[in-house]
Amino acid sequence: NMNGFEVLSQIKSRKDLCGIKVLIGSARNSDKDRITLLEMGAADFIAKPYNIRQMINKIKNMHKHDMEEGIHKNKIIHSDKKNISKKIDVRKEDTINRSFSNAENKENKSLPKKIEKDYHVKKRKKNNENVENNKDVKKENEAQNFGTIVVIDDDDSTQKIIALKFKKSGINVVSVTDPLMALDVLEKIKPNFVLLDLMMPKMNGFEVLSQIKSRSDLCDIKVLIGSARNSDKDRITLLEMGATEFIAKPYNIKQMIKRIKSLFKQDLIK
Repeated sequence: NMNGFEVLSQIKSRKDLCGIKVLIGSARNSDKDRITLLEMGAADFIAKPYNIRQMINKIKNMHKHDMEEGIHKNKIIHSDKKNISKKIDVRKEDTINRSFSNAENKENKSLPKKIEKDYHVKKRKKNNENVENNKDVKKENEAQNFGTIVVIDDDDSTQKIIALKFKKSGINVVSVTDPLMALDVLEKIKPNFVLLDLMMPKMNGFEVLSQIKSRSDLCDIKVLIGSARNSDKDRITLLEMGATEFIAKPYNIKQMIKRIKSLFKQDLIK
């Protein structure tokens, strides 16, 4: 025999199955179980006895979101293809440059010393330009490798640390310190992820999350909640509101980066 925890664990460990949305049904309605199952990857927790109408509505909404997410995924794949084409073009250019350099080296043997010196100066300049161009392309590709995250947090020092570490790891970062401006930024950028602080002035994380998930053009963005408040009640509420994950402060940056990369790869597999 096997319980639901074990079945869910096996489903989420399989690359060919992890994208399936799993709804958990149980008469056991403890907060601990709900948190564990939601963090293991369950899409929702439904208490028994079932309310059939509510279940049908939830499944229909999830299916609608999957259809919209499929369109978003195609955009990501199209963007990745463009990046691959850029890399190929850069490699072709390097090959052509090397071929010309070899030909020029052969001709150079017969050149006078003064002309030879000018030739080498120009060659070094050209090589330096090629190196800089390649670095720029590499930086651009790395910034797009693992998508874009909008960090909504009123603390400037936290913003600076996250931006520095994430960008080095190939995650493009957009910082928002005013939660009232968050929706406008999300609407323009359409990021892959949001890292949302829970306790902020003007508008707290609960309100921002609610607004994101109520918008059909934003509801599929994965929202990671960061907070020093680590109560089970908050975690359940946020996960049921549509948050992807709850991350306790102070942040473990390395673990956050690994988690974001993992989520990005899962989106590409789906």
